[in-house]
Amino acid sequence: MAADVTVFDPATVIDHATYEDAGQLSEGIRLVLVNGRIALRDGKVTREQGGRVLARDAHMPSRAMTTIARRMKVAGVIPGADARVAIDISHDAKAFRAKGSIRITSAASGEMLEATDLGVLQTTKDWAST
Repeated sequence: MAADVTVFDPATVIDHATYEDAGQLSEGIRLVLVNGRIALRDGKVTREQGGRVLARDAHMPSRAMTTIARRMKVAGVIPGADARVAIDISHDAKAFRAKGSIRITSAASGEMLEATDLGVLQTTKDWAST
């Protein structure tokens, strides 16, 4: 298992991040270890990069992946943007990533933005994210 550790005094931590500027660092964080590498020491970011992607498997002790296939297919116009959107994504049972595409096309120029490298497709009634 991989672990990250943050050392701080909860009585002295001050969070400066906002929804508009989420990248602001907190004050009072003494040390952050990412996979055994010091990523922050005495409030200063180091250049160490210990992070890595953790893919889930059936034996991990956290929330299990859903074992049912999911699909989202929608098309329409983005209000006020003069653009069309087409989403066709499927996530097979037990797959780590969804497959398909998200396409946004400018009605004026025909220029298209396409995303095909997708993460997990999560769905519920009237809502989906990837």
